[in-house]
Amino acid sequence: MKYIRYQKDDKIHIGVINPGNTTITPLEYDTIFDAIENESDVKAKIESLHDYDIVKLSDVKILPVCTPSKVVCVGLNY
Repeated sequence: MKYIRYQKDDKIHIGVINPGNTTITPLEYDTIFDAIENESDVKAKIESLHDYDIVKLSDVKILPVCTPSKVVCVGLNY
């Protein structure tokens, strides 16, 4: 499964990219990590979807997988 974090209508969502890489199945989780922990529920939702639940990949803005709380760098030239 390919998980995605995306923005649509000024809201951030989590979803799964469907086969063919042109549509997204929206999920009701706060983070991708929550969706991964509940993978069996995600698979059940994908199987029970209707066409109106699907979002086109071209209609959304793709976001990074997560938003880190800090960035740590290591330098070798000091």
